[in-house]
Amino acid sequence: MALLFLDRPFALVVAYGAFGAFFMPFLALTLLRLLNSSRTPAEWRNGPLSNALLALAAALFVFLCLHELWDLVAGSGG
Repeated sequence: MALLFLDRPFALVVAYGAFGAFFMPFLALTLLRLLNSSRTPAEWRNGPLSNALLALAAALFVFLCLHELWDLVAGSGG
């Protein structure tokens, strides 16, 4: 919110996109790990289809994160 009060809304949008790009792969990989651990009761664990779809989502989010970082570093902005 400090960027908004410093009259820099564009920087706020860029920061939001960058943090979102880091958060989604973290969330997908954390769910994949937690929902397959031995500490989770067997009836609550992921099945093969759920694991495959969550792994696909994690791979997509990692790709998008790297793409977002590349755009920020290269300065293309779009």
